[in-house]
Amino acid sequence: MRIVRHHFYAGKLALEVAIICTWILVTALSTFAGPYADSAHGNSPDGVSGYGVKRVTSPHNETYARGNCGHCHEQHLGAEEFLLFAPNNPPTASQNLCFDCHSNASLNEGTLINANYSATFGGAIPTHTSIESVFSSISPNASIHDLSAVSTEIQKYWPETFGPSSNPCAGCHNPHRAQKNNNPGPYNASVLPKTAISLPGDHNSLWGDSYAESMKQYAENQGGEYRAPFAVGANPALISTAHEPDQVSRPITSEEVKGATTPDYATFCLACHQYTMGTVRAIRWDLDYHGPVNGISYKNDKGVRIAPYTSDGTTSGTDISYGTGGVNFILSCLDCHEPHGSENRSMLRTTVNGKTGIQIAVTGEWYAFCTGCHASDTHKTSGACNTNGCHTHGSTRF
Repeated sequence: MRIVRHHFYAGKLALEVAIICTWILVTALSTFAGPYADSAHGNSPDGVSGYGVKRVTSPHNETYARGNCGHCHEQHLGAEEFLLFAPNNPPTASQNLCFDCHSNASLNEGTLINANYSATFGGAIPTHTSIESVFSSISPNASIHDLSAVSTEIQKYWPETFGPSSNPCAGCHNPHRAQKNNNPGPYNASVLPKTAISLPGDHNSLWGDSYAESMKQYAENQGGEYRAPFAVGANPALISTAHEPDQVSRPITSEEVKGATTPDYATFCLACHQYTMGTVRAIRWDLDYHGPVNGISYKNDKGVRIAPYTSDGTTSGTDISYGTGGVNFILSCLDCHEPHGSENRSMLRTTVNGKTGIQIAVTGEWYAFCTGCHASDTHKTSGACNTNGCHTHGSTRF
């Protein structure tokens, strides 16, 4: 009887092993449907569109289909947390698992371009073509989204989701859900927009994948209006010209220019930046004239807004940000800042509202930056805009 039981157990074990091996073989040849398959790491639904993770190192490139879990997770040999092939939350950014593929020396098959926001959505010449190159920039004025600080803070505020082994990139991105969104396309009310971001407090859902989570809706909810900046090459004299995020010529009345295809980055960024994050002080967006505070009573003939923030969106129009009937324009954080890092201080973009080549070598000397959207006047002709606390987030003069 003992021998019979032994053979029965052995047969059951063999069956289980066979089932597991069959599952691995099947999933090696295909990927599952659902949120992961729709993600940028999963394979495209038609199987031929060319996106999805596919590690080039052997045996992964021969064994696993594009988008298969085995490209990131080692079923038998994974020595790292979650059976990953590299450290998930290393002590230095250069060792980050994500940068093994999101780099100029990518382990992913095919060309993987992750250009900076100003290039991808604003039409500028890229200052970086990978995420890793942003974080390893040696420019003396460069600034980055400090991954060490991100790791500390997301564990502090969302301990039920993030722990010591969590990748700091996951504070903004869910690797199993983040979508390819470098070409936002035209507004279509019946098609949900693509987005790569997730709120840290709602990690298992995407943010910006519905029009209710767009800059257009956010601005309207605050009693204001969003208007997408010009893209590089736009002609400000024309009623219809190129705007972010898709750089297609459209009038200011279009849904795209109103922000319907731009995720609500204000809510997204403030999920963290309502708090002091490392050395970065809390942002009082609720007191900000670039945000919900209506600045129509404050002008004093200074800081006049230029196109597209005029009556008709062109250089022929008048500034309508002040006075009776004025419009409270509310900005997206990424109208001014790069999300991963910049060659400028404070992660400020090098291209703003179609104006290129902006350099900020000294903290606070933002004149070249601010004149991307504000007219030059006798108030200031060069140098500092915030070194004396005049124009900072939450000040009464910002």
